[in-house]
Amino acid sequence: MDEFQRKTFKTSDGAELSYISAGRGKPLVLIHGWSQSAEQFKYQIPAFAERYHVVAVDLRGYGESEKVTYGYRISRLSKDIQELIEVLQLEKPHLLGHSMGCAVIWSYIDLFGSDEIERLVLVDQSPLYTSRPYWNAQEMEEAGAIVTSEQLNEVLHALLGCQAEDITRKTLASMVTNAMSKEQFEWMVQCNLRCPRAIASTLLYNQFHI
Repeated sequence: MDEFQRKTFKTSDGAELSYISAGRGKPLVLIHGWSQSAEQFKYQIPAFAERYHVVAVDLRGYGESEKVTYGYRISRLSKDIQELIEVLQLEKPHLLGHSMGCAVIWSYIDLFGSDEIERLVLVDQSPLYTSRPYWNAQEMEEAGAIVTSEQLNEVLHALLGCQAEDITRKTLASMVTNAMSKEQFEWMVQCNLRCPRAIASTLLYNQFHI
């Protein structure tokens, strides 16, 4: 990612966020998934930058952004995106979110509306992450739920213990196809492991415990 220009801006609550800027044209804001970073898009940015002004942000606590001790809720992340758009004066940008990035976009629309957004691109977000306690396996599948509440709590516990790398690998393996090369998968794992596990677990918890 060294070939892309890195810049920073400071949010209204004092967090310094890093983002990649590349290309020219209509603005396209890329929002990464849970425990990832703007680096996730390194294979897509060059192609997008041929037609768009690409802005790929490291959400707070992720990638090269400041590891602050506050603000790890989806609503605050969406506020960060709103402030990024405002600071950079991005006119009617496209928003592309991957996984948790989609949740950030939905929160953005809920808080700020969609009038200032040209298009949405929502990539690989499950319809529902956690199942209801009384659902059977068929009901979970029909709803698109991935885990039970008990399984989610096990993941949270593992992230804060000695099983952090193992649970990260298993979680990522469930998100990709067998067509991904071992080299690419290992690169993705290492990108994810750079996110402090305390931050990753806090944001995962806050996504699904209202």
